[in-house]
Amino acid sequence: MKYLPETKGIFRNFLPTQLCAADTIRRFTMQACSVLILLLHAGVFYQLPAQQIIWNKFLGGRGFDNAAAVALNPNEGSLYIGGTIRSTDGDIKGSHGILADYWVVKISYKGELLWTKALGGSGVDEAKDIKTTQDGGCILVGTTASVDGDVKGNHGKMDIWVVRLDKYGEVLWTKALGGTGNDKGNSVLPTSDGGFLILGESGSKNGDMTRSYGGLDAWVCKLDENGVLLWERSYGGSKSDAAMAACELDDFSVILLNTSDSEDFDVTNPKGNKDLWLLRIEELGSVAWQKSIGGEDNEDAHAIIRAQDGGLIIAGTTFSASGDIKSNRGNGDLLLVKTDLEGNLLWTKTYGGSEPDGANAIFRTKDRNYIVLGTTQSKDGMIQQNRGSYEGWVMKLNPKGDIIWQNTLGGKTQDMLYGGCETAGGDYIVSGYSESTDGVNTPAGFKGGGDWWSLLLRDPGKEAPVFRPPFVLKGSVREKASLGILPASVELIDNKTNKVFKAIQIDPLKGTFEFEIPKGREFSISVALKGYMFFGDNIYVNPNEDEMVLDIQLEKIKVGSKLVLNNIVFDVGSASIRPESEPELQRILKFMNMNPEVKIALNGHTDNTGDPNTKRKLSLMRAGEILSYLQGKGVYVERMAARGYGLTQPVASNNTEEGRQKNRRVEIEITVAP
Repeated sequence: MKYLPETKGIFRNFLPTQLCAADTIRRFTMQACSVLILLLHAGVFYQLPAQQIIWNKFLGGRGFDNAAAVALNPNEGSLYIGGTIRSTDGDIKGSHGILADYWVVKISYKGELLWTKALGGSGVDEAKDIKTTQDGGCILVGTTASVDGDVKGNHGKMDIWVVRLDKYGEVLWTKALGGTGNDKGNSVLPTSDGGFLILGESGSKNGDMTRSYGGLDAWVCKLDENGVLLWERSYGGSKSDAAMAACELDDFSVILLNTSDSEDFDVTNPKGNKDLWLLRIEELGSVAWQKSIGGEDNEDAHAIIRAQDGGLIIAGTTFSASGDIKSNRGNGDLLLVKTDLEGNLLWTKTYGGSEPDGANAIFRTKDRNYIVLGTTQSKDGMIQQNRGSYEGWVMKLNPKGDIIWQNTLGGKTQDMLYGGCETAGGDYIVSGYSESTDGVNTPAGFKGGGDWWSLLLRDPGKEAPVFRPPFVLKGSVREKASLGILPASVELIDNKTNKVFKAIQIDPLKGTFEFEIPKGREFSISVALKGYMFFGDNIYVNPNEDEMVLDIQLEKIKVGSKLVLNNIVFDVGSASIRPESEPELQRILKFMNMNPEVKIALNGHTDNTGDPNTKRKLSLMRAGEILSYLQGKGVYVERMAARGYGLTQPVASNNTEEGRQKNRRVEIEITVAP
């Protein structure tokens, strides 16, 4: 049977009214259907175990709100969920109207809501994909019809709209891409060089689109990390083509997953009405090869990933039963396709029942299997239970495409799953939308319309995973007298290599810094600003702790200011400086170079144990060793003096070991200030 135009893209690009419409349902049911019994293990059908539902949440308001994609921030274990909202109440803050906005939700690895962000203008803005960026923030792509609010530079009608956020939800930049026709964004691929491939479909012949084949073209562009357009290219023929998803290969070339019903120009050897169309592109979007996959009817493409055992895995929907498609259970099946890295077909598999079924997403798992997310209206075949209309469908498959477990999720109305990923702890978060208030596995607290729906799933019988995020060192730098923010430079030094691990310049509007660093290692922090005394300390990252917060206060340089060098270490009874003192020595050197008018005295002190004359000589020798180090690094000796005070100037009691330790010190004293 022919694929009906009204059902095009129903598994991913639907509106609720499309699914509710009686004529759409009749069109599906009028098509011929077949029922297939799943035969496993010598032809015996059995109930596969379902996953555990750990938590289950609705977010949104009284309008229709839909989560489209999920991305993991692996460093901190947090998750970004991106999608579209049509609500202005409930959980929604800062929306731009009732038509539609992008919405981003960030949750912690524990499922705690960290922040939300509404983005858009007074027109319709629909987000389709979200990915994590190298700096721990996120990037979204979708479509905008707005010309105001957060949207700048709309070219006319609908544009592809890209938004990049930092990890706190602050907008770094936005980019509208398009021409005077209708242009839609479908997905984004962060590339290993820090840039981004933007994928979509274009009906424009001008603006950012420099070439058009007719109809709708698959369109791809490359942006750098700041959103600057580097190159763009259209692919396709005279009918309708769309770039849906992509993955990067080890040689930095990219596989594009498209749909195409064209038969000319770029498209060769089509299989049917609408095919899966693979392109391998290289530098500046040049095509290395192309392959069409499909049957006599229509195939929809939604996701492509690298296969666990080599090659590529494609997830989508098929309405065909011939050509590359070996079976069809009726009215559209969930489709998986396996190819090698040259696009050569290895196998295709269909899943579902006699009613519409389709895949929206697929991702790899750490145990070398796959999670497939989709939608089903079937109540037979592979579908073990359906409580109503469309339900979310989740399957875990092995590398051969065999089902390990599966489950349908939802209630009596309409429920869909669109995006997901494995969490840092090894569970699975899946998201979509739900209109159900009565589902066995939908939560309470339905907001109205359709709600943004997220679930955390776990393999059957698996115990709670243990995930500890990296250690977070954060804090502020302020002036000691006024407590005002100081725009200092902050460096984190790896004490093992004595090299800078990370460095930032504090934003004077925020006044804070934050580093994510590995646990079980030792670092030192260095804070410097011209005209101020410096700060430095060793930071041991305790494996049992998650964060440390520092309030660093810098004093203005003035004559008489003193700073104890706590991290200069000497051999016992000796003036030999130990290697672990290098970070502190580098801080002194940086301070002297940053403030060339400053002169200092290096004052050596000891505790009261031993002979006073010996102690004085030892304290002078230790101060002199630091002076010699700085002189060897280019600091003029005229700017420094070494003094040995021995045991004469204690800062703590010598009656305890803790006090004696404080008294054994070298300090900087300012003798000439700017």
